[in-house]
Amino acid sequence: MRRVVGIILGVLAVVLALISAGGPHSRAIAAGAGPVRPDVTAAVTHDGSARVNVTLTNRALPGAPRAEVMRQAHAAQASVLARLGAGDFDTIYQYDGISALTGVVTPHGLSRLANDPDVRAVTLDQVGSGAALTPPATAGEAPEHLSHSVPMIRADLVHQGGITGAGVTVAILDSGADTHHPDLADSIAGQECFLTGAGSHCPNGTTRQSGPGAAEDDLGHGSNVAGIVTSNGVVSSIGVAPGADVLLYKILNSSNQGQLSDWDAALSDIIANHPEVRVINMSLVSFITFTGDCSSLDPTEAQAFQTLTAAGVAIFVSSGNNGAKSMITFPACLPGAISVGAVYDQSFGSSTLFGCTDSPATTDTPTCWSNSRPDLKLLAPGSFIISDGLNGGLSDYVGTSQASPHAAGTAALVLEHSPSLTRDQLVSRLTSSGVMRTDPANGVSTPRIDAYAAVFSPPSVGGFAEIAVIARPSSADGFSELAFTLAMLTVATLIVGVAMVAYRARRSGTW
Repeated sequence: MRRVVGIILGVLAVVLALISAGGPHSRAIAAGAGPVRPDVTAAVTHDGSARVNVTLTNRALPGAPRAEVMRQAHAAQASVLARLGAGDFDTIYQYDGISALTGVVTPHGLSRLANDPDVRAVTLDQVGSGAALTPPATAGEAPEHLSHSVPMIRADLVHQGGITGAGVTVAILDSGADTHHPDLADSIAGQECFLTGAGSHCPNGTTRQSGPGAAEDDLGHGSNVAGIVTSNGVVSSIGVAPGADVLLYKILNSSNQGQLSDWDAALSDIIANHPEVRVINMSLVSFITFTGDCSSLDPTEAQAFQTLTAAGVAIFVSSGNNGAKSMITFPACLPGAISVGAVYDQSFGSSTLFGCTDSPATTDTPTCWSNSRPDLKLLAPGSFIISDGLNGGLSDYVGTSQASPHAAGTAALVLEHSPSLTRDQLVSRLTSSGVMRTDPANGVSTPRIDAYAAVFSPPSVGGFAEIAVIARPSSADGFSELAFTLAMLTVATLIVGVAMVAYRARRSGTW
């Protein structure tokens, strides 16, 4: 009898494995698709070369030690580079923590990459930006300081309980920060700069800088974001997690733009060199919106997210400000991203921003411009936020760029209080303790972050273990609805079968 049950359970495991195998890479192979994207071929044909991200085979298992991740990355890179000829590929990045390369490829080099067994994808190295703007005077009434948005999510009550995010390191990928700002200077745990795009450079005039001064802000966006996370309250009001340390990565230039490969380089550096990082904030967006998984835009970044989430790192990403109500932007749409949309932290008679108008604009309601879709993870205050700025002063920004660090700062509070939480437990704590808010534009309800509830009042599961949910694929995933339905019916049938066999065995006394 046990053998019969074992066989049934074995079949069940195989069915579940087949469902899980429907990832992007396996579908591409089944469809016979090559690794080179059509726009790469077009660019190389037209211009004679193109700057590309080359994603390679990742042989490091999820959750592997850092040393093994790095060893496998270097081995894959060396193999591919050895098969390229002189002049085929001008390397820009050879990542330590990601099995990938970035460089300028020629037509002959592209042909070799297309036929290399270790190459999984060749994509154009595109440009992204910060997800915020400085609001014009006509956008609405006067913005509020952090002394308004921080109490709105009840982080001030957490501070009164002695929890400030102390001992937690948050990596902020942005334009850097004012490193001498009275609100920020004592929280800065390290500085790095990766800026390789045209017209971009680090503070020292090169494309790569490390150490003091490397992340000096010349835009203001990053200073505002960093202040939301960890402001001391000297110039600006107190941030969400004033005791947290921040590791600053300057990957946006003074024009609020940066190459995706520069973002990848920062993530790779965290993987390879900073195991202390528990939280990452990326108030960043692409110029494209997505209804589903957007790994195809930059599979290199998708691989970095996979490695980091498997290592227990929580990555908070702004959902974007396009006013899209069934789509969000890259990298918020990557698997593992904790996407964050924006609500108002005050009420206005009317507010017009990012090409849309809310009339009225109501406190704690999702904004018309905040991107949303059913799987949006969190909401947080994003309009309008006065935080730290350049030259030791203040700055006023609005966008999902401001919402994301409110959530990231809350994560730091939770992790100080409960440092043993896994990444998934942290996300569950944040989402299940949030205050549900419905977007009037699409009817989607999403939890707005509640720091006090997340830290001190975690929801009870009533003694029941959490059960993993198998996400239903969309037709765009290349995994048919019919196949999914049949698979799930098979699973249900097998579960019922196991239950019946067990019941009859117990009744007959043969169990």
